[in-house]
Amino acid sequence: MVVIHLEFSSTEISEIEQVLLKDGEFNESQRKFLNLFRSSMIMAGPGTGKTTVLSAKIALILKRISQENTGEAVCIITYTNVAVDEIKLVLKKLGIVIEHPHFIGTIHAFFNTFCVEPFFRNKGGINNLVFLDSEDNKRMNFTKCQLELKKRRGYLSPDVLNNVLERLFKSRLELDNSGEIVVVNENNWNLLPKYSEDFKYILSNRKSEGILTMDDSFFFAELFLKNEKWTAILKRRFNYLFVDEFQDTSPLGIKCLHNIFQYPSDEISTVVQYIGDPNQSIFVKQKHQYTLEETFSLDTTNRFGKKIMDMLSNVFDVEYMNTLSLNKSYKPVILTYSDEKEILPAYKKMINIISGKNSIFKNDIRQDKMLVCLKKWSRRLTDADYSQSKVTKIQSQSFEATKIVKSLIESKLISKLGLSLVDTRKFMEQFDIRLKINKILIDYLKYDRDTRKTYFVSSINKLLKEFDAGSIRKDNKSVSDLENIFSKYENINNSSFDSSETYTIHSVKGETHRSTLVANIEFDKKDYSQVSFTDILKISYGEMESTAPFSERESKKLLYVGLSRAKYLVVLSFPEKELTEDLRMKMEQDWRIVSTETILRHGES
Repeated sequence: MVVIHLEFSSTEISEIEQVLLKDGEFNESQRKFLNLFRSSMIMAGPGTGKTTVLSAKIALILKRISQENTGEAVCIITYTNVAVDEIKLVLKKLGIVIEHPHFIGTIHAFFNTFCVEPFFRNKGGINNLVFLDSEDNKRMNFTKCQLELKKRRGYLSPDVLNNVLERLFKSRLELDNSGEIVVVNENNWNLLPKYSEDFKYILSNRKSEGILTMDDSFFFAELFLKNEKWTAILKRRFNYLFVDEFQDTSPLGIKCLHNIFQYPSDEISTVVQYIGDPNQSIFVKQKHQYTLEETFSLDTTNRFGKKIMDMLSNVFDVEYMNTLSLNKSYKPVILTYSDEKEILPAYKKMINIISGKNSIFKNDIRQDKMLVCLKKWSRRLTDADYSQSKVTKIQSQSFEATKIVKSLIESKLISKLGLSLVDTRKFMEQFDIRLKINKILIDYLKYDRDTRKTYFVSSINKLLKEFDAGSIRKDNKSVSDLENIFSKYENINNSSFDSSETYTIHSVKGETHRSTLVANIEFDKKDYSQVSFTDILKISYGEMESTAPFSERESKKLLYVGLSRAKYLVVLSFPEKELTEDLRMKMEQDWRIVSTETILRHGES
């Protein structure tokens, strides 16, 4: 095991605290993490301040490297570009910009930069790779793949041919345990063995031209890492590796990281720390095969109080986290119902009653949110389609809007600088142009329709001027494209809670709410294949036997994420007919049980 003897003084840590925490300070476990330099799994439960303390640690390391000119390098890998930007913004507050030789990006960006691009340069002399999303990949390659499949399977009828092509675009290349190239279909198509050689040939041909999808990153990274010399060079490249949200990182990606930084074990030269919470793994279904022996826990939550923590610990059998004495949560509520239409009105009345009695709760600016597993369930609860707040709706459109502006900037820079698309994107990353685009879009939405055009054109031209890359006018297509995306959201209510608003549990991961309602409603197994939250509670309290461990585990993680968002009040609806006296007695240690009828008819909370 590698141990780097690096220690930060109280003075160094205090300087970071003054900027990031104002009058606050890091708790004991956070301070221990700041000075932990052993390869470890860092367990960070809900509300433990993971992003802030990780950013602080990175800042301290970068400052020390700069001061002592050690020549060391830090690598930070995150689950999404949003997380990349969050860490960059924290570091920016501290006056730190991550530049070469350091790296920050998603796991796909890491492998594309350090494995996939070098692989193609060395093997095929290809310098300009194109990464397509699944929709663009199908659109651009459909005709060529169709012709190739016709050559190989000329007897197929047009309908069968198109059906097979659909399967092709849902397949990818992987290396099996023996290092052989195999085809994997994301839907486990039963006829894949019959067409696997066709798929392997067609996919390999397209990939060999440098036309890739993000699914190809790990495949070509594994091919690259089969060369021990290249792996050794990359292994020496970084002294510190931090993987944020490791639980939702692709197992294939973790496997590749293991092959670089942890194998063979007697040659470890990098401090590797995986940070996250396995109990909140709701985006990746497979279990990680490669983990680290030592674990460390950020053991204090800043989000909720003891009553919510007690419930989470008992229901989910998670490691108990310390809570702050100033965080006063209400005892979690089981809201029983006979009519699911009464769930939301009862929850809203609870909020109103508590607001009238508790000024701290009333004045807290966080939102109250109702969560569902599926978007379409919102109609059953509210007589309205799935809806989101204005901010959240805008966020859901941000990818499309960012893509428009990014494409505009790319075209201008390519024209001016004469670079390839790949090199232009690297240039944009170097100058944090994505962050600048995000800021322009956020400010864009603050203006009325007439003013925003002028603002957008002015801001884009100011950005282009930095690189002497020309300018645009108001009649530029990107101006009207942006307006079309956002105009329909102008009159959306932004109140703390709108009865037409529901959110999926997946969409709120990482958020903190004032209060949260997890709408647990009955459903047909044909509609939703997961284990119901009702059954999860019955199993947890010993009222039902476990029969489907994998499905139960996935539903339990989803419920855990939903119930751990609230600072003050968390409510779980529960079918009244399912609440037996035995179950009620067991649940009352963790929950206050009240019916929708009691709240709506008698005003109790």
